[in-house]
Amino acid sequence: MDLFMADTSLYLQLALEPGLGPVSIRRLLDHFGGIQTLMGAPESALRKVPGITSRHVLAILHARKTDPRPEREEADRAGVSILTQDDPLYPPSLLAVHSPPCVLYMKGHLSQADHRAMAMVGTRGASQYAMEQAGRFSGALAREGYCVISGMARGVDTASHMGALQAGGRTVAVLGCGLGVGMKRLFVDQGGRLAESIAAAGALVSEYPMAWPPSRQTFPRRNRIIAAWGLALLVIEAPLRSGSLITAHYAVEMGKTVYALPGRVDQSGTAGSHSLIREGAQLVTCPADILADLESMAPPADPSPRAPEIPLMPPPSPVPEILSEADQAIVQALAKDPLAIDQLVAVTGLAARDIASRLFFMEMRRAVRKMPGNIYQLATR
Repeated sequence: MDLFMADTSLYLQLALEPGLGPVSIRRLLDHFGGIQTLMGAPESALRKVPGITSRHVLAILHARKTDPRPEREEADRAGVSILTQDDPLYPPSLLAVHSPPCVLYMKGHLSQADHRAMAMVGTRGASQYAMEQAGRFSGALAREGYCVISGMARGVDTASHMGALQAGGRTVAVLGCGLGVGMKRLFVDQGGRLAESIAAAGALVSEYPMAWPPSRQTFPRRNRIIAAWGLALLVIEAPLRSGSLITAHYAVEMGKTVYALPGRVDQSGTAGSHSLIREGAQLVTCPADILADLESMAPPADPSPRAPEIPLMPPPSPVPEILSEADQAIVQALAKDPLAIDQLVAVTGLAARDIASRLFFMEMRRAVRKMPGNIYQLATR
């Protein structure tokens, strides 16, 4: 086993130990100066590290006995790479925070260009306006060479990833569970094609072991990675009780600029965004409001040519096979006549917000077209 592989195994031993978190691992690595010194240090030396308790020491001793080979083999079978903090592709912005992920599991590929990144987040229950604006902003950022970082959740996150892909740019999705769990979920529903496209033009990443399930604790931890990775953070739309506000607070603690898009004042789904603006987030109305600032924050652009535009799916058929039952109900209604959202509500019985969200996904997959007057028709008509 070469030195790099050996170091990866040592990092994995720490990452797989439930009794250790990113803060304690960072403290230990800083104290000992490297992974090999840490994992070879005697127990007496471990007990002298400031901030490290007896519980932590026992966890380290237990980690040294952990066999990382099954985890590596599972990752290899899934085509997942494992980056350690010593890897040159590990994002330097993550190393700058006090709780960097011990390792990053990666499906796809990262590049030095991904250091020029913008984080974008928002609510899962996004309005049609929010979905459109997420695609607009992420597309503009991608065309200027910025990698779009988001969380692969439904709503604003998904629209942000899709906008970057449609612009031929790069995007990274940070998952709140292990990639082994996440990819199974993503590839069995309508997000599967999006996940494939992200892996082809960027990466799906996670700090969690392959089989780690999502929980109420994993997503806030995931949000700190999104906040840390981006040069700045854009909140597209968020209610008051929202993971997006957690991400924004992480960004503020890290000294990042937070931008927020204003929305309708009579909708609860925008109350969190407006609260951020009152607290000092910069109000933005167009991508140019952000791009001028980013140039002063970002490292030099990668001179290599932009990645070619990657289609999210083959040319659409009248009822694409990946569509859910609700999507098919919309398509069947539009097969008769072009309709507005309120007309689709009457025909399908679906909620207006749900229809707006699904139409956005279908439009990005080129299954439907939006016509003047907010009328939708099948793209094959």
